[in-house]
Amino acid sequence: MHLLTTKSIAQTLQLTAHFLQCKKREFEGLHSEIVCPRAELRENIPGPGAASTLSAKNYPFSAGAPVC
Repeated sequence: MHLLTTKSIAQTLQLTAHFLQCKKREFEGLHSEIVCPRAELRENIPGPGAASTLSAKNYPFSAGAPVC
C-alpha cells in the first residue's frame, strides 16, 4: 500500500521532473541527428534541369521539414 503524504508527493514530482528533463535532452539530441542531415541533403540536391540520379520518388524527405 502506498500512502500519499506531502513528502511522497514532493518526491514523486521531483522524480517525474527529472525523468522528463532526461527524456527532453534525449529527444533534442535525436531530433538534431535527424533534422541536420535532412537539411544537408536538401542543400546538395541539384536544381531543375541539372543531371541527377535523385528523383522525387527516391528522395524521402519533405521540403517542409524543420532545419537546424
